[in-house]
Amino acid sequence: MILTPRYLAGVADGVVDIFSQAENEILADIARRIVKTGGVSNTAGWQLQKMREAGMLNEDTVKQLAAATNQSEAEIQRMLKESYKRALSFDIDVIPADLKMSWTQIKDNPAFRAIMLQGVNNANQLVSNFTKTTAGAAQTAFFNALDVSYLQHVTGAVTREEAVRGALKKLAQQGIYKIAYPQNNGGVHYTSVEAAVRRALTTAVNQSCAKLQIANCDMLGTDLVETTAHMGARPSHAVWQGKIFSRSGSSKKYPDFVKSTGYGTGDGLCGWNCRHSFFPYFEGYSTPAYDMSKFDSEENARLYEEEQKQRRYERMVREAKREVSTLEAGVDAAESAELQEGLAADLRQAKQKLRNRQKLLREYCEDHDLFNDYSRTYTPGYNGRNRTRIVSAKTPKTLDNPAKSGIMETGAISGALSPYSKAAERHAVQYYESVRHMTSDVARIAQNTQISADKIEKIKKHVFLDEHDLIDGRHRFVPSYDMAQSWQRLISGKYEEKDIILLKHEYAELRYMERGLSQNEAHIRASKRYNYAKYCG
Repeated sequence: MILTPRYLAGVADGVVDIFSQAENEILADIARRIVKTGGVSNTAGWQLQKMREAGMLNEDTVKQLAAATNQSEAEIQRMLKESYKRALSFDIDVIPADLKMSWTQIKDNPAFRAIMLQGVNNANQLVSNFTKTTAGAAQTAFFNALDVSYLQHVTGAVTREEAVRGALKKLAQQGIYKIAYPQNNGGVHYTSVEAAVRRALTTAVNQSCAKLQIANCDMLGTDLVETTAHMGARPSHAVWQGKIFSRSGSSKKYPDFVKSTGYGTGDGLCGWNCRHSFFPYFEGYSTPAYDMSKFDSEENARLYEEEQKQRRYERMVREAKREVSTLEAGVDAAESAELQEGLAADLRQAKQKLRNRQKLLREYCEDHDLFNDYSRTYTPGYNGRNRTRIVSAKTPKTLDNPAKSGIMETGAISGALSPYSKAAERHAVQYYESVRHMTSDVARIAQNTQISADKIEKIKKHVFLDEHDLIDGRHRFVPSYDMAQSWQRLISGKYEEKDIILLKHEYAELRYMERGLSQNEAHIRASKRYNYAKYCG
């Protein structure tokens, strides 16, 4: 194994999900407080209510972030341990036999353990810094929204309900963007907590693994390393990927590692958002892993630009989901019929925007033959409710009326599909491939269902990863649209009875196969106990 570009792209998903959910919950809390405070008419009362709500908001925000931080510490430790093992297990496969060590020997080595511990501590400190920033940003967002709303109302520019609606829409669209990054031109770029956590932890994982690799090379006594390579690389990185370098710079055959790759700098190898890594190379023993003579730099640059555009579309989908969730919280908190009706109209517009953006992303990926990684638009806390609000003067509270539209709003696909259609087939193939590269789905499903992570891991391996001796030969299972939907729902926590039946069926099937039954026999026996197929029609 190795730290592949796709692995690095998703390595921080588990921690990002924790803080994304925390951010969405904080935004929903702010929305409810804006609705509550916006109903106070006199200035003195409004100021008093504003400060009271701000104090409670800060208290609740600190609690939410503390809980997120506690969750993230365990996830960070798991994430880094997996990355270390993945990186160095690859090295075990490429070094001479007389130098090989087991993973147990590696992780028990004092020098390696010190680097690993430092990596965990650094990652935890990064997250801690973000949480401190977020608490202040939440209060700032609350004050800004309220001040604009109140000013518009007291000047007579809009009604109280319109002012509250305007404040909520602005909050929903902007979110909490208060993590600052200095720019080369002297300016400052603000980004979301979610994006900042992903960027920081992805970089931290790669840099920590890089330090481990350097220590590994020192212990093995090799001066040479080979960098990884992939299509769609950053143009400035494409010039040195897939090549062999001398760490000391003393080789007459191979170029200087640091000078060529910029290793140790933010813009270089293993720097900000870099998806490259490197591994030991032994002259006379190793074979170059990449044939760069066939590398097409123009094709690489084209793919890089296309993937950058894809990332923008993914951000747009996540932003639209956040807008929907925030407005839903406002609708739930609204008391007056007028405000409910207005916010419900805003919510319908936000949902349509989300559907449009999901369609734009999906079609862009299909048109450019790009892998649509649904985990990158997954938003914890977003429940995709598709409902109509019924409001009347006699019924100031709202009534939920779920619409049975068949629309999946989890970010995977929009629009009702027949499980037997070509579109459903394409979706299943793409989603199965996405699951194979997910790093946090097992933990999410285990938490949501209270089924052990060990069982979920075995089920995932059985369904999505392993090849089996089937009637028509040995291969992986053919992707199923129904099962893809079930796995999505299990990840999101919005699972149905049949999704639990699926887990039970697959676990029973693999257990029967462990006892020596063929896959077909195991499937028949498992179906007698847990018949998933009957739920799918």
